[in-house]
Amino acid sequence: MPIPPDDIVYAKLTSLGADVNSFQVNQDRTVMIYDASYESHAGKVPVVPALFIFLCVSGGGFLRQETTSQALEMDLAPGDICIVAPSSPGSGMWPDMRVIAMAIEVNALHDTFGDDWARRLRRDVISKSFKDALVETTMMQVGYTNSGNVSDGVLLHAAQLVVHQLLDEPHDSTSTSADYADVHPLSLRTVSSIAAYVGDRIDQHISVEELAGLAGVSKHHFTRRFKAATGSTPYQFVMAKKLDRAAESLSADLGVSVTDVSQSIGYDNPAQFAKAFRRRFGQAPRSWRMRGN
Repeated sequence: MPIPPDDIVYAKLTSLGADVNSFQVNQDRTVMIYDASYESHAGKVPVVPALFIFLCVSGGGFLRQETTSQALEMDLAPGDICIVAPSSPGSGMWPDMRVIAMAIEVNALHDTFGDDWARRLRRDVISKSFKDALVETTMMQVGYTNSGNVSDGVLLHAAQLVVHQLLDEPHDSTSTSADYADVHPLSLRTVSSIAAYVGDRIDQHISVEELAGLAGVSKHHFTRRFKAATGSTPYQFVMAKKLDRAAESLSADLGVSVTDVSQSIGYDNPAQFAKAFRRRFGQAPRSWRMRGN
């Protein structure tokens, strides 16, 4: 069943005391992401036929969900992530909370990850809240930093990347497990060409489709072969290059502001840029500059 029409989604969110800051759903209505700030709530939460991934951005609260496959009683604090199984009844309580939420329609999950996707969800993500840098960064990029301004392809790729991270092993409905043991990495020359391409467009949005076209392979095979060659997904690679450029700029030009540097690599929100920078380099942008790195 596709994700419900926008007015129904908004009505359900509003009934929970949510103020929707941004909202986006792809044309096929299989993937949705929204940024919402919730007022005080205590009671039931709506049942929706989709897998939900919630990232607590600020505030916090308590969530309880119980089905035959999932039993959750968890506290959520900033940075915590939780998943809620499709059509799961539950209840929640929070004084105030801001979340980025991603929903993926059930049929889309079956088509992309196979009929056993639910069984293959990692045990450590279905029983409690958890932290995951890749999931957090991806959801913040498409649901906050670039909210409402990503293409259907980017939104779909982000959803697939997040779900892959939650599964116990890489999987594709058209491939056998043996295929993954024999992925042919991209050549060093191709990876170098991609790195140069990214470096020349560091201030722009760079899609996986673009990079796959540069390598001359399909998007699906490109992602697997790129990770086999570099150890990173294309998204992780691009974001790392952007942050590396920001670090260089901060060291080279003491007159440029941190805000200007963050905007020069595509971050509209300086706080989110600082968080990503700290995750990569272990210190805040201003601390990096003061140390003279």
